[in-house]
Amino acid sequence: MALELPKDVIGFHLRYDFAIESGYVDYRRAPLPNAEIVKLCVSKGWEITPERVAEIKLQRSCYALQRFYRYCVASKTGSPSLMGVSDGKVAQWVPIEGLAVDLLRRVSLAMEVAYAETSCLHPDPKLLKESDWTIGRVAVLHDVERARATVLNFEATNWYLEENRDARIR
Repeated sequence: MALELPKDVIGFHLRYDFAIESGYVDYRRAPLPNAEIVKLCVSKGWEITPERVAEIKLQRSCYALQRFYRYCVASKTGSPSLMGVSDGKVAQWVPIEGLAVDLLRRVSLAMEVAYAETSCLHPDPKLLKESDWTIGRVAVLHDVERARATVLNFEATNWYLEENRDARIR
């Protein structure tokens, strides 16, 4: 049974299909390049056979919408910030435009702060480096089934996704 989102933290309505519309589900269903399949097999200690490759491709194409997703922002000096979308297993990094901008505005409204290009999800500019991406201290945890999102500490979202790793839409 999946854990419920905390009731005593800042929350707001977020469309159930946000992860779909952001392109994340298509990203997860897209076929892996052969080099990635080989890397996966080697990392798991699997023998690379045509059957194994077909199984990996089939599993990937059957990716099901998860119950929970995390949205966060990463930045580095001299580069535009990116929004990360993750189900706790795989992250996709996308430019902050369209739906990502809408999400940042919703967070600002929920937290009752003025919207700015650098929202509370962005990392502290003083911590940025030119060589490394830095992730913000807070992230958005999205309960797809209830179309509700909550702003939490980034580490708390990691724990939440891990505890609910197998939660699917009912």
